[in-house]
Amino acid sequence: MIHKLPLNEEWIDTQALKIVKKLQSHNHTTYLVGGCVRDLLIGLPPKDFDISTSATPEEVNKIIRPSHIIGRRFQLVLVKRYGEQYEISTFRSQGKQEEDDESGSLIVDDNTFGSPEEDAKRRDFTINSFFYDPVTQELFDYCDGLKDIESRVVRMIGDPSVRIQEDPLRMLRAIRFAHKSHFRIEESLREAIFELAPQLEHTVLPRKREELLKFLRLKTASNLIWELHDLNLLKQLSPNLDFTLTDYDGDLFDNYLKRGLEYVSDSSDPLQLFSVLAFSMLSARNPNFCDSLSLNRSQEEKVSLVFKDEWGMYRNEQDHFFQILKFIRSLKGIDKLSKIRDRYKVHLLKSQAMPYALRLSAAYHLLPASHIHYWSNQYWNRQKPAKS
Repeated sequence: MIHKLPLNEEWIDTQALKIVKKLQSHNHTTYLVGGCVRDLLIGLPPKDFDISTSATPEEVNKIIRPSHIIGRRFQLVLVKRYGEQYEISTFRSQGKQEEDDESGSLIVDDNTFGSPEEDAKRRDFTINSFFYDPVTQELFDYCDGLKDIESRVVRMIGDPSVRIQEDPLRMLRAIRFAHKSHFRIEESLREAIFELAPQLEHTVLPRKREELLKFLRLKTASNLIWELHDLNLLKQLSPNLDFTLTDYDGDLFDNYLKRGLEYVSDSSDPLQLFSVLAFSMLSARNPNFCDSLSLNRSQEEKVSLVFKDEWGMYRNEQDHFFQILKFIRSLKGIDKLSKIRDRYKVHLLKSQAMPYALRLSAAYHLLPASHIHYWSNQYWNRQKPAKS
């Protein structure tokens, strides 16, 4: 249950460590928790550091300044330091519950505080239930998560069917963790996901949007999307994307997605990720799309509905994507670079669509290589700060 297990100190965020020490200095039991501990255990540098403590949100808010209490159903303290943010939660118990039809229990109240062990057992997967004290270098494993780390398996804590009904998004999280860590999904969990896939429609669109973006940030994004299709989840997440794989050229979509994601320069930029996904879907549905890069009004309206209702794209992201296509068409219409008027060239170089257009053009060979090289040099030289 408690293991003396030093983890990679170089990968532990210094600000997260300071927060842990600060709360411990006020006699509050405080640990690193969840995904960051999982990543440290499997040898991946964590991107986010979450903290859990015996201090209540109000106590944390007084000790760690500046900080802000957020949430209603599940109160957290949000701390921002040097562009990074840290979520601090209080140990919770199961709280109030209501009986499920299958005689299980569904959590309906998440603000009943408890012990570290109670908190661990209410989390979703065993590999996310660890607590780690970076000061004493002790690992607390209340759910036998280390066995699943060693076996490389994603296992739900408790009955998978009940836990999925508590939060259907756990189905997507299970698949993402499996692909991120190169783990397999435990069989009873896989069966529950296939059976309960329709439950995903009860999840609000903003949460599905964030999971979709997290999928696209993975190196195995295309394989993950195919697994979503196999488990009947893609039909719930994005019916039109699922339709693309089954009724059009799924292999072509796969090829376009892989190529496009290789050219994403900033995975934190949703527009880059959505542009690749949209371009891949449109190209798989229309073999001539790379040549025309155009949609008629009816087609654009239908695509906009997919963007909005299935992917959760914001209106400005949708508009920007269509502007990128129009911009690339403008670049394609330039035959001789030497004859571009200076004013028009400056106009093109000032466009926010330019960097996105260059990446899509390079990924999908939409412009001659010499043109891509020319515009890239022109654009990035323009971004350099002037010498004083």
